[in-house]
Amino acid sequence: MTRFSGQIQARGINGGFAEISSRGSLEVEGQVDLSGSNGTMGTLLLDPENITIVDVGESLPSQDSFFDNSILAGEEPREVTLSESTLENLAESADVILEAQDNIQINDLTDNELNLRVTSGTVSFRADVDGDGQGAFTMDPGDTLRTQGGSDYDYGG
Repeated sequence: MTRFSGQIQARGINGGFAEISSRGSLEVEGQVDLSGSNGTMGTLLLDPENITIVDVGESLPSQDSFFDNSILAGEEPREVTLSESTLENLAESADVILEAQDNIQINDLTDNELNLRVTSGTVSFRADVDGDGQGAFTMDPGDTLRTQGGSDYDYGG
């Protein structure tokens, strides 16, 4: 298991870039600051095989207790699970790219929405990036992706 509980700071004029990855399990409890001196946000990349976004109260595959602001990997290598609030918080300080070789799935959320505030950076969901047709972006039909101020949806397939 790879555990990051420190701080990533990659700052530049236009923000920095960081990739958090692991060959196996991944847990992130640290802080990420990728801000730029001119006010722009940097970019954070998570690029496993599969990504699942869960409600904070949902049981997770790799540990008994779950702390808000954690990103955890599942039992299989390159399987990453993160909480709704972790993604919302990461987007406050960086543009976040969730890039899965296969699937990105948003499980049923208690509040029924993934809320990306007006002050948030961009969040990009990229499923099936290897182009083999074996991946998809899915979410619970009762949930909503909420953005404030502007949205750009790009669906491919």
